Amino acid sequence: MASSEQIELAAQRLRAAYGGATIAPMRETLEPGDGATAYAIQDVNTRFWQGQGRRIIGRKIGLTAKAVQ
Repeated sequence: MASSEQIELAAQRLRAAYGGATIAPMRETLEPGDGATAYAIQDVNTRFWQGQGRRIIGRKIGLTAKAVQ
């Protein structure tokens, strides 16, 4: 898993992209395929957006487990 500094930087870069900025590919700063890091970045951004007044209204769960299919 990436360091907390790398996770925070990646979260900031994604927020910039959401705002319309062009960013370099994330693979240049993070190791591809690291699910734990991806979820950590998502958590940082979720907390950020909630702090901005947004609220969670659902979750995308996909078809990753028989229990949710």
